[in-house]
Amino acid sequence: MKTIKHVTLFVFILSISGGALSQDKNGKIILIRSTGFQGGLFKFEAFVDGQLTCKLADKEYSTHQLNVGKHTFTAQFSGKQMNKKALPIEVNVEEGKTYYLEMIYQVEPMRNILFFQEVTENSVKPIFTTCIETKKCL
Repeated sequence: MKTIKHVTLFVFILSISGGALSQDKNGKIILIRSTGFQGGLFKFEAFVDGQLTCKLADKEYSTHQLNVGKHTFTAQFSGKQMNKKALPIEVNVEEGKTYYLEMIYQVEPMRNILFFQEVTENSVKPIFTTCIETKKCL
């Protein structure tokens, strides 16, 4: 009888600790839009792994927790479906790290381009003084 109690207790403790060990490991991605006057009246869409994740107005940023691994980010002017011609950037998210992706709006003859560019923490410090965090992404 004691053996059954000990085995049951051991299995119970193992199941609790196993659940703690299997928690998802993640990193933080901060999506930033500080495009200035260009396109300032409209929200731009941010896609993560092909899924619409956030709509950012000018001078806004949003924070997202993502599982460890490679993720693809694209930005576009409008639409709920990802544009297949959007310029992707791939980020290999590591546990506990923070990544900063800034939307870049580039005007070229005959077309406008919107894409993400990875920037350093030092680069975004001045941007954060003019931007606000949005909690309502969609």
